[in-house]
Amino acid sequence: MNLCLFDAQPEATKLWQELASLHSLQLNVLPAWNGVKGIPITTQLLIVDQSAIGQTFEHQLLQTCREQPQMLVVATGYRLSVQAVVELMRGGVSHLIEKPFIREQLSKAFPELVAASRALQSSKEEFIKLSQLFASLTTRERSVLDCVLAGVSNKDTAKQLKVSVRTVESRRAKVYRKLELKHVAELVRKMDRLERLHAIFDAKSILPVKTHLPRMHLQFLAAGMSAPAAGVELDASA
Repeated sequence: MNLCLFDAQPEATKLWQELASLHSLQLNVLPAWNGVKGIPITTQLLIVDQSAIGQTFEHQLLQTCREQPQMLVVATGYRLSVQAVVELMRGGVSHLIEKPFIREQLSKAFPELVAASRALQSSKEEFIKLSQLFASLTTRERSVLDCVLAGVSNKDTAKQLKVSVRTVESRRAKVYRKLELKHVAELVRKMDRLERLHAIFDAKSILPVKTHLPRMHLQFLAAGMSAPAAGVELDASA
């Protein structure tokens, strides 16, 4: 796990290093802040103190959250205003810790930061996997998928795509196999999860391949994602 710290105060830096060492983690203490591009791309937990940036503290952290959504960002500083705290939290900063640090409180918070960072990495890996599954579909398979999501029957899909019902059934079975599905309800859950993750992560910076993200249809959400829309079979081989 890659942890990076920007803090101009030696005492605070020493405390973070001690905590990282207690949890068998290596903390990378970086030189003066040099913008988002100065952060190693492998960073998973980023801790930035106000002393390392100065007046542009809020702006720089918000920019970091936008451009590096795969990183868990922690902000620290003295006398942070309520407005600053609200803006930073809304902008994606995970935790804000005020100085002066109380060793006991920081010791208790550190494992929570590490756990949250690992959970974020797990979500990122899930996002990549789901995106790759959908990216593996051919154009024809995507057309069938769109019809499935719209609640169109195999017969009507065949008419719409000007192919035989058997061809639709074959393509649909391939879609289910590629997306590792057994029924439509599972498809809806995966689509919903992918859309939620897509809202968190910047696909352009996270994904190694381009993906096709069909639009989720409200009829599935209205049904609580527990049942398919009318006219849609449950069986993957249908």
